[in-house]
Amino acid sequence: MYKICVLTATRAEYGLLRWLMQDIQADPELALQLIVTGAHLSPLFGETWREIEADGFKIDAKLEMLPEHSGLAQELVKSTGKCLELLGGTLASLQPDLLVLLGDRYELLPVCTAALLLDIPIAHISGGDVTEGAIDDAVRHAVTKLSSLHLVSSEEAQRRVLQLGEEPARVFLCGGPGLDNLRRLPQLTRQALAADLGLNVNSAWALLTYHPETRLSIAENLDTLHNILTVLAKRADIGHFETIATYANADLGGTEINCCLEQAARKNEWLKVCPNLGQLRYVNMLRQIKFMLGNSSSAIFETPALGLPAVNIGNRQKGRRLTPNIIQCGHSAEDIATAVAKAEAPSFSGSLRDIVSPYGDGHFAEKALHALKTGLTWGRRQLLTKRFIDCP
Repeated sequence: MYKICVLTATRAEYGLLRWLMQDIQADPELALQLIVTGAHLSPLFGETWREIEADGFKIDAKLEMLPEHSGLAQELVKSTGKCLELLGGTLASLQPDLLVLLGDRYELLPVCTAALLLDIPIAHISGGDVTEGAIDDAVRHAVTKLSSLHLVSSEEAQRRVLQLGEEPARVFLCGGPGLDNLRRLPQLTRQALAADLGLNVNSAWALLTYHPETRLSIAENLDTLHNILTVLAKRADIGHFETIATYANADLGGTEINCCLEQAARKNEWLKVCPNLGQLRYVNMLRQIKFMLGNSSSAIFETPALGLPAVNIGNRQKGRRLTPNIIQCGHSAEDIATAVAKAEAPSFSGSLRDIVSPYGDGHFAEKALHALKTGLTWGRRQLLTKRFIDCP
């Protein structure tokens, strides 16, 4: 029996990994191991490790590594060093045949270092994407070069991984993992969501998720958030309009953004703040809202499948493919107001009905499981021994 270890550090990441984890757990030829770290363990971010256990998964190790002071970059350095030390012993104890990682969070750097030194092959999900407005971009490409298998979301991402010199047989086009949630999670009624979240069922709803743009200062990020809230307040003044905001992630400045949201919610009835919607409520909110705004990758990957207008603010996602439903805008209140007005226009939303998502058909987990099992049949030595393929 092969042991596949999955590592997760954030609620969003777990939401994308859940169905693959479930399919691994159900496969008689595989044993699922689970390492939980990062924001999952923090009370500030809702201690979302409890949701993982509630979903029926056994956590093999919990590694505390969040920085003590989110506003200090040197604390990130200390926390990654702590993660490397803790993870070395954990991986040596678990001895997985394959380690599965997703995305581009800074926590992945010490994880990959430990796996590399312990000769543990890595399967990386979502390599080949581009986000020029965040340090994530460099992390993602570094993880690609440290990984043995690549489970990519699109043909564009596949070409970029190959351009980085990876062997074609190691690159599997699986689609976006977030689309599995749209297909596999049950639907909730608008009335149920309204009652659960304290929203007016007859109002128009917007969903705000704004993460720190890590190439900007905390002050600049807070200025952008202020502009967003100013625009949304004017929309609320015009008519029945409410916004639900979810917490920012654990990047530098995330805590400050969350505090600002909470302060604004205490002063404005039109704004509701929910630290963590959970995947079921989140997916069903996407089905009910008028538009989404912020700078979350979810807007890039999931909203095209729903034909949902999405306002993408700033440069955090710069370089990603923007489908016709996504409205790109700058940080100023004027730019955001123009983009929101377009997102609300019936003519715009009506033009999105025939969009085809470039990120697959909602069967990521099945394709990813096939890719993992294919790689495992090669054996550890072949998985770890990579050739660099020069471009023609």
